[in-house]
Amino acid sequence: MAMNPFAGQKVLVIGLGRAGLGMAKALRWTGAGVLVVDQKQADDPSMFDPMDALSILGIEVVTGWAGDVDWDTVDAIAVSPGVPRHHPVLVEAVARTVPVWGEIEIAYRIARAPMVCITGTNGKSTVTALTHHIFEASGRMAYLCGNVAGTGLRELTVNQAALEAPESAFLVTEVSSFQLEWIGAFRPRASTITRISGDHLDRYHTFEQYAETKLKMFQNAGAGDTVVRNLMRPETHAPLPETVRIFAYGEAEGDIRVDDARLTLPSGETVLERADLWHPSRHNLENAACAALLAHSQGIPLESCWSAVRSFRGIRHRMEPVGAKAGVRFVNNSMCTNPDALAASVRSVGGPVVLIAGGINKVEDWGAVSSVFPQLRAVLLYGQDAESLRRVFEEGVAQVRTTDSMRNAFQSAVELAKEGDTVILSPGCSSFDQFEDFIARGDAFRNLVKEWTGDET
Repeated sequence: MAMNPFAGQKVLVIGLGRAGLGMAKALRWTGAGVLVVDQKQADDPSMFDPMDALSILGIEVVTGWAGDVDWDTVDAIAVSPGVPRHHPVLVEAVARTVPVWGEIEIAYRIARAPMVCITGTNGKSTVTALTHHIFEASGRMAYLCGNVAGTGLRELTVNQAALEAPESAFLVTEVSSFQLEWIGAFRPRASTITRISGDHLDRYHTFEQYAETKLKMFQNAGAGDTVVRNLMRPETHAPLPETVRIFAYGEAEGDIRVDDARLTLPSGETVLERADLWHPSRHNLENAACAALLAHSQGIPLESCWSAVRSFRGIRHRMEPVGAKAGVRFVNNSMCTNPDALAASVRSVGGPVVLIAGGINKVEDWGAVSSVFPQLRAVLLYGQDAESLRRVFEEGVAQVRTTDSMRNAFQSAVELAKEGDTVILSPGCSSFDQFEDFIARGDAFRNLVKEWTGDET
């Protein structure tokens, strides 16, 4: 895309979080006039650093914003992903035919480097980080960016990466459903949807609306583009033009075949064993297949992909081992924010589990967790929706307790765990009742483990 598509335009940026800051900087760099608004007050500590950063660039920031807009001074709106689509200003903008862009759209328009994009309810952060690792291990310049956070790796906002990356690099980008709400020309060079299951139903009225938003990833795909398709997840499939190249992975067909123990080629040749993985599990075999095909679509030989997968060490807050004591392992899976992810994480452990879960529940259907009831020695629930979740787990787990905090849940967990058990934080809920985000939640769990294990970690 052109490097200065926004030159001379007056753009209102709504929200001064990580995404809003990135958009404001990128828009100013491309020659736009920028005004940033945020409903938070100027004395909110979270506003200090971004306000200072924009002040240096001469960008005006309005705090305590109540939704007032001088429409005569606005050519377009750049909206942060946390702002709901039904916000009155966005509704009015659409009615006035004022363009509304999200951060992914802005980044696509200014980027010189092609975008390799990953979305999905579960697995997208791991696939994004692994794809990035494969590119780098194969000697390709790549930027890890987008919605990805808390990995322990160098992460950039998608707009910062779009500004920095030369044409020869790749933007390996995690994309959320929120970011896909306001796209127009966005067209990644390669893209995938890992899987879609119930999530964010506090934002979307129905599962179908949520799934349709995810599928917007492919709406502009055309000649020269590649879509990596999960044949085991038909809900991720969308009609595509014949000019789009499709790579696929599945159990009985596809370019890579997946079973519980390995990945194979159509010829039957084994290319990756479950034991080769950073965290041996069926879902990580699927993640590896997806990442390898994305990288392969951009010219990296599959043999190089498998070598890179074997050297991948995983990312923080996603099935992250954080300590052990007296034969009990501790795993931080704070990124888990829905029941499907919770069930997959418990299943992947392969032995008795003491589960710590809770927070703000975002979905109605918790049926997925029943499949792992036999594996759960105990469930410790905390947070806003602990009592309602208690009814879910009491249907099949003998020992279920509720408490007011993660610290108290952790104390009960270590009392109940036996040698050979795994204590896992896999909340199945969002973190915002007690923590700033899932990163803070995972860090709190890691600190509790460190306190309890002492020098034995």
